[in-house]
Amino acid sequence: MPTVTIRNRSFGLIVLIALWLVLNPLQVVAQEEDNSTMQISEWLMLGPAALPLPAYHQDSFKMKDLLAFEPLPLDGWWPQSGQAVAWDRQQNIPWTAAAAGEPGVTVSIPKAQALPYLAYLAAYIDADRWCPAELTLTSRHLFKVYLDGSEIASKQTSEAKADEEAKALNHSLKLETGKHLLLVKLLRDPENPHPMSLNASLKVDDKFPAEALQASTSPRHFMNITHLLEGTKVAGVSIAAEGDLAAVTYRRTLPPEGKSESWMEIIDLKQDRLLTTYRGKTALSSLQWAPSGRTFAYTENSNSTTTLWIVDLSNGSQQAILEEIKDFGGYSWSPDGSFIIYSINEEPAKDERGVKRFQSPRDKWPGFRTQSFLYRVNLPEGTRQRLTAGKLTTSLSAIRSDGRKLLFTQTVDDFENRPYTRTVLASLDLEDLNVDTLLECGWMNAAEWSPDGRQLLLTGSPDL
Repeated sequence: MPTVTIRNRSFGLIVLIALWLVLNPLQVVAQEEDNSTMQISEWLMLGPAALPLPAYHQDSFKMKDLLAFEPLPLDGWWPQSGQAVAWDRQQNIPWTAAAAGEPGVTVSIPKAQALPYLAYLAAYIDADRWCPAELTLTSRHLFKVYLDGSEIASKQTSEAKADEEAKALNHSLKLETGKHLLLVKLLRDPENPHPMSLNASLKVDDKFPAEALQASTSPRHFMNITHLLEGTKVAGVSIAAEGDLAAVTYRRTLPPEGKSESWMEIIDLKQDRLLTTYRGKTALSSLQWAPSGRTFAYTENSNSTTTLWIVDLSNGSQQAILEEIKDFGGYSWSPDGSFIIYSINEEPAKDERGVKRFQSPRDKWPGFRTQSFLYRVNLPEGTRQRLTAGKLTTSLSAIRSDGRKLLFTQTVDDFENRPYTRTVLASLDLEDLNVDTLLECGWMNAAEWSPDGRQLLLTGSPDL
């Protein structure tokens, strides 16, 4: 009998060990499955703010229509704790940290308020690699979900009955490497007595490790392609003649089409303050300061024409000195500010013969036959004068300090010597329009008068 008892005990121990070995992997698998689901327990909260229904909402306006309406522009949002958002003149609402409890994150609503309330919840998702995940959000109230500023899903129902379960919203995500902003717009239904709460979780795809995604409320992140391509950049700076004002041009890319927006700010450098901003339909282009004073010129393009404006910041005046000029090229102030030299492009007449005779090897280049000529407009009278004509394009190089002469260049072919073109540098007397050819050579880039107008500075290659 004792021998049988020992054998039975040994057999029972073996059975227990076998069961433990069989069940333990299942427990490990279950634990791994639990680890792959991440509860978002920390949020940044903006609100709540009352959002009354519009007048006559009883006719056809529903809570889902109120959810669709966006009271704040969400472009460029990257919230952090303590950052305030101007809701109206009476209140600035700060982003505050909010921890999620058992039912999720709960928004406290003032008692005895039978109004819809709105709150924004933000969390950052860090992905250390490309990773697919399943986002699950549960609430008895209405909400809309944004990822990196784009709407991805919405729940337009409200579960007000006590025996009615809160509906869950599932959405598949494909997260690229980097930090992503998860934003939830939570709207309280005033006829729903349940707490205004939201529960959110992320389940990482089974093929990826659970630690591939991390949730936080910190906005800190690495440099990414958005900063490089879509951030606001300084496109140019122009300093006024007296050094007290600066015109700063900014440009930013607008996703997803890739269009760009430009605007300009006039800054008082001495007092370090912004004077004015030209943006939208008032955006300026090709701004140039006058040689003296607080005056500048800029161009406005509309319907394939260009208008040249003169603005005097001292008295706030603005004058269109050239209006609706077709094929406008560019312009330059004279040294004393008494006139402006500008250029107009002339397109060649259409050749209906069906064949083309090349005038030059450069005739294969696009726009070769488009010619550009120089004009003068006097200030403030606005009288104009054509300065150049002919078969060759004339390009302005410089205006002499006394305003009596200017330098221009023309380009001609030279089939025997590299670079197979020659630049003709000439001066033009602005009183009688007589031309004096000064130099003809290759490899020249630019020419400039000396301050006293007695010498020329040339730039070009070493073979000049």
